[in-house]
Amino acid sequence: MDESQLLHCLQASLHSDASVRQNAEAQLSAASRQGGYGVVLAKAALAREVPPDLRQLAAVLLKQYVKLHWQDGGEKFEPPVVPDPDKRAIRDLALRCLSDPVPKIRTAVGMAVASIASWDWPENWPNLLEVLVGAIKERKDPDLVQGALRCLSMFAGEIDEGQLPVVLPVLLPELKSIVSLPCTDSCHMQQQALAIIHSFISNLGTMSGQYGQQTRELIQPHLEGLMQQFLAILSQPLTPKDMSRWGMLMEAIKSLIQIMLHFSRLVEPMTTELVSSAGKWLLNSYQLFVTVVLDEENESEEVEVDSEGGTADFQTVTAQLFELLLVLIGNKRLQHLFEGSLKDLMYLTLGYMQMTQRQVNTWVNDPNQYLADEQEELFTMRASGELMLTELVEAFGDDAMQALGSAVERRTGESVSALSSNKPNWWKPREAALLAMGYVSEAIAEARRSGAGAQFDLGQFLEGTLKNDIGGQCPYLVGRALWMAAKLAPVMSVEQATPFAQAAVAGLCGGGPAPVRIGACRAISQLFPALPREVLKPCMPSTFESLVRMLQETSEDTQNLVLETLAVAAKVDEDATSQFESQIMPTTLQIWSENFNDPMVGTAAMDVITGLAANSQCLPGLCRSALPVVSKVVVEPAGQPAGAVESCLDLLTVLVGTRSLEVAGAVYTAVGPAVMALLAQSDDAGILESCTKLLQALVMVGGEQLLSWGGADPAASLQTLMAAVSRLLDPAMGDAPAAHVGQLVNALVQKVPTVLGPMLPDLLKAIIWKLQHVDMSQVVVSLLVVFFRLAHKDVNSLIEVLATMSAPSPDGSTKNALQLVMGIWTERYVEIQGPYSIRLATTAMGNLLASGNPKLSEVQVKGKIVPTSGGVRTRSQAKRSNPDKWVMVPLPIKIVMLFADILVEQQMAEMELAEGSDEDPKDEEGLTDSVAAGLMTLDDILARRESDFASGVDFDEGLHDPVDPVAQLDLVQYAAGQIKDVNARDPAFLQSCMAAFTPAQEAIVRGFLQKQ
Repeated sequence: MDESQLLHCLQASLHSDASVRQNAEAQLSAASRQGGYGVVLAKAALAREVPPDLRQLAAVLLKQYVKLHWQDGGEKFEPPVVPDPDKRAIRDLALRCLSDPVPKIRTAVGMAVASIASWDWPENWPNLLEVLVGAIKERKDPDLVQGALRCLSMFAGEIDEGQLPVVLPVLLPELKSIVSLPCTDSCHMQQQALAIIHSFISNLGTMSGQYGQQTRELIQPHLEGLMQQFLAILSQPLTPKDMSRWGMLMEAIKSLIQIMLHFSRLVEPMTTELVSSAGKWLLNSYQLFVTVVLDEENESEEVEVDSEGGTADFQTVTAQLFELLLVLIGNKRLQHLFEGSLKDLMYLTLGYMQMTQRQVNTWVNDPNQYLADEQEELFTMRASGELMLTELVEAFGDDAMQALGSAVERRTGESVSALSSNKPNWWKPREAALLAMGYVSEAIAEARRSGAGAQFDLGQFLEGTLKNDIGGQCPYLVGRALWMAAKLAPVMSVEQATPFAQAAVAGLCGGGPAPVRIGACRAISQLFPALPREVLKPCMPSTFESLVRMLQETSEDTQNLVLETLAVAAKVDEDATSQFESQIMPTTLQIWSENFNDPMVGTAAMDVITGLAANSQCLPGLCRSALPVVSKVVVEPAGQPAGAVESCLDLLTVLVGTRSLEVAGAVYTAVGPAVMALLAQSDDAGILESCTKLLQALVMVGGEQLLSWGGADPAASLQTLMAAVSRLLDPAMGDAPAAHVGQLVNALVQKVPTVLGPMLPDLLKAIIWKLQHVDMSQVVVSLLVVFFRLAHKDVNSLIEVLATMSAPSPDGSTKNALQLVMGIWTERYVEIQGPYSIRLATTAMGNLLASGNPKLSEVQVKGKIVPTSGGVRTRSQAKRSNPDKWVMVPLPIKIVMLFADILVEQQMAEMELAEGSDEDPKDEEGLTDSVAAGLMTLDDILARRESDFASGVDFDEGLHDPVDPVAQLDLVQYAAGQIKDVNARDPAFLQSCMAAFTPAQEAIVRGFLQKQ
């Protein structure tokens, strides 16, 4: 395709006739697979006699052509690859296009150049940097300078650690020179230069972790000059009429953030001036915030859009400034610079957190948008204010709380004064103050627990809120006060919380503005569970009436909140709930049926259903309403919407989970045969998992009676049930369908032991066979639960059965079943999830040890790791480290080692708790690491396994009766008692264990024994 043909196709591709347009697009697509196409596009983009719209289209197509065809291996590569002669021509023509007077052409071609540079520079395009830097240095053609800067800004982030030491010394002085130029009509050129500088500093910061000394040597000669430029930019006030400076300022602040994150020690002499300048900017720009953003008459949606497509607005720039302050405050070495200005900083922060008029207009009658914006405040001044408040409180503690109290008082005074002057926005400072108090609620709670913060009178503050805010007429203050009450619920007394709960119910009843109803729902969710039933009883009828009405009127976003509130209210008073069950249930079931795949609304609706099921007065009505509809979906699964069958099975499991024999019988009669058919025929992992969970619940409730429900033959029912279990245990079924089969077998072992007995050996063989074919943690542990339970029922019988059983292995060999099971048990013990499951496994090991069966000593399992590197590690860390070698030890010794590990982990938790009050660890730049994950008890450590081996499976679900003593076991005391018993029973054996211990295990056990 030559240039004239290309121009004809380009023109036709813009034609209003769809057939003409599609034909032209087809010709262009065909030409893109021919040699010379990219060269013709570049020439067309460069030809200034061609109409600008066609040149721009040619530039855009060139950019796309480069991304698709330039290099095999590219993310979006499509053959054929661009021929080498074409590549050379395109590289030359593209650089000439950078001087085009049309900004959009420069941008499109600049993107193509950046894409080419990622593949060809420097090896195949060695003069690229020379050309770009030369254009910037000479500054003969402003368009070329803009094009070169735009191009550099797009691939500066791709320059790696090998190229940056070559590029930075050459380019950075020229960029600093550009930044120093006075702004004329606009500051776009300076903004582009600053954007490239930011990319360089950010890259150096990333490299500093591995190349600390080298990066510091690269950046240090330039830092003082850069800091002076950034501070000069920061010192210039912004005006609404000079928005071109906004983008320039934003890039300067972004660069300052990177410097303070990675190189703060190198600029420490200038940080005092930086903190002062940032504070002054925040103060001096506040009036601009009021003018541009806050005021009703003058609120502006203006966004600076430069000729290259870049944008900047006041709120984004201010959010960047807040982020810079957060970085400075987070540096312990610099925190003293803020000590004298805490009150002013808090006061200003509350000012920037005020609700804008745009938010007022949007939220007043739209609860869905109000709720969505409240939950997703990611890039607003209110979100920036929240981060600032929490960082200040964390850094300065009680001093920050005093400063906040002063700021709240000052902003509240401004509201009172504005109200007396009849100003329409009088309430905004007070609303921001309430918002701030809610944001720091955790700090208030912690201060009250520790006895600190006595200077803040919470009771007086709450009384003032009730009288002036909730008792007033401004819906935003009422709603915010209720929201704040929800946040402060943990620290309120019954006397303090009661009037707020009553106000929340009143807010629901009135059908008032969205902020009031949303705040009321949040307050009810948090306050009701903490208040006595007799206090709430008079409120319950109006609460249910209002929530049901809201549920019928609101849409998806708000439905979730209302359902969550309804689930809480339903647990408060069973009698009141039963009176409204006929109103709650139909609406909730309808919402659930329309949203069962929605992780928010569907889950919230199921929570309401679960709460009603737990109410014995509501359960019969719930079954009458739900069972016919839900069972029909299970009985007739063909053609149902995706997820419908699983969701209906899960709802039935909730009904059976009430442990009502009558309900379980009704459910089994309605869907039992259908569930068995699904287990026998379905290949859908989700359906099979839900069927397994329902069947497990039915067995736990019905026991042997289940086999004869509906007049069925017990023997035939058991055979069908075992066929389903066998199918789930078949390795050909994969891992996911078997996620709960272990819990099902465990239920059978507990509830139908007599009839299961003759089938147990074959069942155990199938489980062992499955164990050898799966690696998914939840499946392995699910299957091991069966052995845990059997070890509790009759440990010696379990040992004898396994010891005499030969288990085939995937490699064709035959192995002893006891060796196989105990090897997997002890190796995967660390992966067990759920407090009950961990206790069940641990006590089962205790039973094994106490049995004294000599066959256990013949079993060799993995003992301690022979690490490739030193250091004490927990079992979780050891599991993840994939060590090279293990020391093999007899099973009884391994069991004692696992008990010792429990004591080691408890000691580690206690040490971390003791160290929690010490100064947070600092990195080289002094930045705090305030992660509180280290402050853990043993229960926290056990719970952490759920994140280490995340599976979404609740291993404790349905495993035990509520009165099972194992559920109440103190694991640490149990492990210590086992070691103590071993020492009393056989001291020589414990000494042999000591020889196999890790240093940490030996130290903890010796220390424990010395205290006895």
